[in-house]
Amino acid sequence: MILIVGPPGSGESTFCEQIVLQNLAIDRPVIYVTTEYDPSKAEASLRERGLGKIEPALISFVDALAS
Repeated sequence: MILIVGPPGSGESTFCEQIVLQNLAIDRPVIYVTTEYDPSKAEASLRERGLGKIEPALISFVDALAS
């Protein structure tokens, strides 16, 4: 588990998305907790960065924004 903290614009989201993509590329399961936007936007952002077709069991989104 990793906690990433920083001021807006310092690259936390970019860093996290890169880590997610790297882990999915080696079939390592990921739990993606989003606190700033809903999971569909998180998935869209990952797709913009190169996320292709993956097994649904490899990634789980947790919507902490709505909680």
